[in-house]
Amino acid sequence: MQDDEKKGDPVKYVEALLSLRDKYQAIIEEAFEGDKSFLNALNGAFESFVNDNAQSPEFISLFVDDQLRRGLKGHSEDDMERLLDKVVMLFRYLQDKDIFEKYYKQHLAKRLLGARSVSDDAERSMITKLKHECGYQFTSKLEGMFLDMKMSADTQDAFREKVLQPSGSSKIDGVELGVHVLTTGFWPTQLGPRCNLPPQIARCCEAFKDFYLKQHSGRKLTWQTNMGNADIKASFRARRHEINVSTHQMCILLLFNGCDAMSYAEIAADTQIPPAELKRALQSLACAKFKILNKEPKGRDVDDGDAFHYNADFSAKQLRFKVGTVSATKETEVEKAETRQKVDEDRKPQIEVSLLPTMCEGPRSESHSPPSPPHRQAAIVRIMKSRKEMDHNALIAEVTTQLQARFHANPNAIKKRLESLIEREFLERDKANWRKYKYLA
Repeated sequence: MQDDEKKGDPVKYVEALLSLRDKYQAIIEEAFEGDKSFLNALNGAFESFVNDNAQSPEFISLFVDDQLRRGLKGHSEDDMERLLDKVVMLFRYLQDKDIFEKYYKQHLAKRLLGARSVSDDAERSMITKLKHECGYQFTSKLEGMFLDMKMSADTQDAFREKVLQPSGSSKIDGVELGVHVLTTGFWPTQLGPRCNLPPQIARCCEAFKDFYLKQHSGRKLTWQTNMGNADIKASFRARRHEINVSTHQMCILLLFNGCDAMSYAEIAADTQIPPAELKRALQSLACAKFKILNKEPKGRDVDDGDAFHYNADFSAKQLRFKVGTVSATKETEVEKAETRQKVDEDRKPQIEVSLLPTMCEGPRSESHSPPSPPHRQAAIVRIMKSRKEMDHNALIAEVTTQLQARFHANPNAIKKRLESLIEREFLERDKANWRKYKYLA
């Protein structure tokens, strides 16, 4: 179970956990007739060593991602449900469920936008199970992502009907455009890196933008080119191919319609893709399985002084294929630090704020922001409002208990939020006992 290879591979790690859990549960059921004290001890042991590995939330999400991309293909619905139930059992052991949520949202977004999930039913079943475990607030953004996909399909149909069909073509300048409109707040998106789109693509984007903003005044569209993909037709000496590439890769390849060779500096200047993203895209096109471009000097890494040439002799067995983007399955150390920072920032208001359920939400078409609950109460304030006075240790324990459904709260983080509430005059310290807090009405 502690084998380095299994701990380093998310899928093998989770498979080993599930296998070990099944093995010991079978022993308890057979030898001890399912004695509850043994089962409780088993659950306690699993909770301990699952949380001993800080990467468990990421690995469990990656395992689900792998299964929903290809692992469940060809399996029956019953097999699917049994596997998802086992995954949710592991999820139940996690103390930091909000970290799992952060990763799961990232992986789900890639599956939905890339149409890479093998089963919509399995996707929805997993979300239903998570909702049953943690409640509506835990899955509301995940469900919002599915709603966005449906609304995007309707918007795309309306765009074709009102803009494209009257012109007698489904394309603009020979380009067929597909757009997903994502609600800010539902998706794990941030302002994407700048990218100069080719002129014919830019004209398509402007046509859609004009159509959309006429339908929804007051909204703002920001193009997330780092999340898109494109199908392009490429001609080589041997044959023509249809290639699926990322938007950044497409921008690079279209530059070679006008010339056969470009330096890294020229490509960077023309596309304005940030260096890290640009090097990954070029590495995928020149150093991986499908070498559509040749790189000088040869090698697996891309440097600022490299030059790239159109590979006229390129050939592949497949008429249609996808060029993957070179990236690690797991997060890098820098990415881990960024994720952890985001999680810590998200936890600050959760220590103070508890969102009450919305009694009635207005029509979705009225606003493109996530629905806001009508009332917010600070978790600490809510406790103090009912108790009026409370000892420091008792308050820390009560807040920790209320938050444990989402994450294991650090007492130091709670102390910081208490100090913040004192500064904002929600609370005050007892003058006779500084370890006691009073609620200020």
